[in-house]
Amino acid sequence: MNGAKRQTLRQAVRARRARLGMKSQTALAEAAGVSPRTVARLEAGQRVGETSETLIEAALSWGTGSIDAIYSGGQPTPAERLELEPEQPSREEQLRELKTMAAALREYANELEERLNALSQEGDEQQAV
Repeated sequence: MNGAKRQTLRQAVRARRARLGMKSQTALAEAAGVSPRTVARLEAGQRVGETSETLIEAALSWGTGSIDAIYSGGQPTPAERLELEPEQPSREEQLRELKTMAAALREYANELEERLNALSQEGDEQQAV
């Protein structure tokens, strides 16, 4: 790798670390789960293992292959964002679920009332004896 590409990689990794609040190579290494030496080698423009590259890319919120793209003179790609909030059910689905829950609660209330009546009758019968 020529000096210009090494410099580009170094600058890209350092700028991304700074943007993400990682002030040191050690901070990036900890976030990626690799050794600080591996991050230092990468920032020096040396190749590191494929697994290490993937872990570092993930820690930098770059898509897989971003480091190779920089080595080739390209730009890193953003990692795909995960949907943080689950998709909300439609209004109809929510209403259907609420109606089902209300029916189950009515049924449970009826069972409780039957039990209460049965216990009251038993108590009345025992008092009469």
